[in-house]
Amino acid sequence: MLREFRSETPQAEVDAFIANFDHHSAFYRRNYFNVVERLHQRGDRVLRSTQWNDGFSIVAGYDMLRKVATDVRRFTNLHGYRVVPLSVMPALYPNDADGEEHTFMRKMLNPLFSPKRMAELQQGVVEDADRILSELVGRGQFDWATDFAQPVTGRVTMRLLGLPEEEWADYSHPIHNAAFCIGSLESRLAGGAAFARKVHEEVKRLVARPDATGLIGELSRTELEGRRITTDDIERIVLNIIIGGLDTTQATLSCAAVFLGRNPDRKQELQRHPERIRNATLELLRVFGSAPMTGRYNAGDIELEGFHFPNGEATLLFWTSGNFDPAFVDRPMEVDFTRSAGRNMTFAAGPHSCLGQYLSKMELEVMIAALVNTDYELVEEGIVVPEDISATVAYLNVPCRVG
Repeated sequence: MLREFRSETPQAEVDAFIANFDHHSAFYRRNYFNVVERLHQRGDRVLRSTQWNDGFSIVAGYDMLRKVATDVRRFTNLHGYRVVPLSVMPALYPNDADGEEHTFMRKMLNPLFSPKRMAELQQGVVEDADRILSELVGRGQFDWATDFAQPVTGRVTMRLLGLPEEEWADYSHPIHNAAFCIGSLESRLAGGAAFARKVHEEVKRLVARPDATGLIGELSRTELEGRRITTDDIERIVLNIIIGGLDTTQATLSCAAVFLGRNPDRKQELQRHPERIRNATLELLRVFGSAPMTGRYNAGDIELEGFHFPNGEATLLFWTSGNFDPAFVDRPMEVDFTRSAGRNMTFAAGPHSCLGQYLSKMELEVMIAALVNTDYELVEEGIVVPEDISATVAYLNVPCRVG
């Protein structure tokens, strides 16, 4: 495992943390994998914390995660409850929709993010990754997170949406700064406002053009069940794709770069067996899934499997914990590139599972292949982790030397 997120902390201290769980704390960051492992040693399926206002619940067991994730009538996606404490993020579709509205949105969007559609983008991602990496290798030193993963994922997202590829940083950087609390609160708020304005203006411009390409143009012309979605809905969808898709994929790549850099035998395994890269991608997603938890709103006093979820509170679904549940996966703390890792909870479960999961898997497979085929040495003194990993588990910087 990654030493920045695992320590030799005494078990009693981990138990004390679990008794009043605080996912924004430095303890959680330093002992992330300790906490996950200990939850399953103890058999915890649901926790209760009094941190952050009036408290919240945390679902940790694989079976309970599935039950809560599929019970969308009682555990709803009410806007703002995806995180604890409550968020001021803009409304995102289809995440912030429930019931018939959510069903309609997914019917419209799922075919546009199908495995087949995402596979059609793969050659372009390969070309981007090869070109960017070739330029970086020529420099002799670069950063896998900021110099490679960010532009690769940024460019493919712009291309998918029909936005100018060369403007990827205008969209990526504000989200990155907000996710990892980079800069002052004022600068992050200003960056987020500028980002939202740019999305609003670009969506409005492209919807008005009958020849607009990409997802924005396609959505503006698509009719389903006698209905067309509004420009406001398209804007919420675009916000969702950018906010939900950029830093998460970059984050997993950053963890993979550190893991393979520190474990050359595992990298050599994939060099000898390139046919394992797809499985390795899924296994690295299981172990280093970047979005550890998302929230739901308790629409009433809920009793489930003997656990009580108070009305009006948030419940956090700890997806990472599900990925390490021994009832779900054998030898959960072991990174095994040969295991059949197709099932995991990295992209959530139930009706609100990640819309862009096939895009993310495809991007990561391309980028991990680039990692495997690059002779690099980590610059350990330059590796930086964020102060808060409640929203995204990642490295901010993964510098390396090549050649």
